[in-house]
Amino acid sequence: MQFFKLSFLISFLLLTNIYAQNNSNIDVSSQSKKHIKDENTTQPKKLSVSQIIGKQLFEVNCQKCHGVNGEKKSSPKSRRLSSMTSEEIYYTFKKYYTFGLNVGGSSRVTMEAVASKITLDELEQIISYIKNDDEFLKRNYKLKNTDISDKPTSQGVYIK
Repeated sequence: MQFFKLSFLISFLLLTNIYAQNNSNIDVSSQSKKHIKDENTTQPKKLSVSQIIGKQLFEVNCQKCHGVNGEKKSSPKSRRLSSMTSEEIYYTFKKYYTFGLNVGGSSRVTMEAVASKITLDELEQIISYIKNDDEFLKRNYKLKNTDISDKPTSQGVYIK
């Protein structure tokens, strides 16, 4: 019986050694990637210079109400910045100080104060950061609607 146990152990070790030698050329990293699920293995997104500036502006002026990536609603009736297009964010923001209209609901007062200190160039950089896309910066929105005033003309219209 002792001989049987010893021979079984030796044959087991020999077989495992032979199996290991046959599979030694398998790439371990590719095998481990199939079986390991790690949420933090992705590289952080690379930001352009305008997006880095936009991120800094967003953190100082917007993050408190709109959340880290614009995913938070600033008021019950507002939309999330993350769900809006670049153009919607741009034109909605412009309404706060260009038209003097009653926009924004309960958060209007806060947003008007923020809008009064952010330039349109800074707004474009913030949008570039939120949407992770510099394409918006390449469009020339500043040339549109520049003849609209916040004070009515003698005829009572806002377009000159």
